[in-house]
Amino acid sequence: MMFALGAAVILLTAAVFIIHREMRVHALNVRVAKAIAGMPGQSRPMDDAMTWLTSLGQRYRRFYSSENLEQMRTVVQASGFNPHRMMPILI
Repeated sequence: MMFALGAAVILLTAAVFIIHREMRVHALNVRVAKAIAGMPGQSRPMDDAMTWLTSLGQRYRRFYSSENLEQMRTVVQASGFNPHRMMPILI
């Protein structure tokens, strides 16, 4: 009888610990998701700079040959970036 009571207390303590840990991990995941996506209605600090760099890259793209652009696109894609978004910024 005493053994069963002790085992039940240990299992209950472990369950509370696991639930508490999962709640902390969930809260951290929510914070990270909000930081990555940005809050609705707020602009991320780098959005203006990225928009400006993108517009410059689109203007000066004509000074690059198509072979150079294709090589750059291959490198950007192999690096794991989206070439449609990164190409104007890099140019």
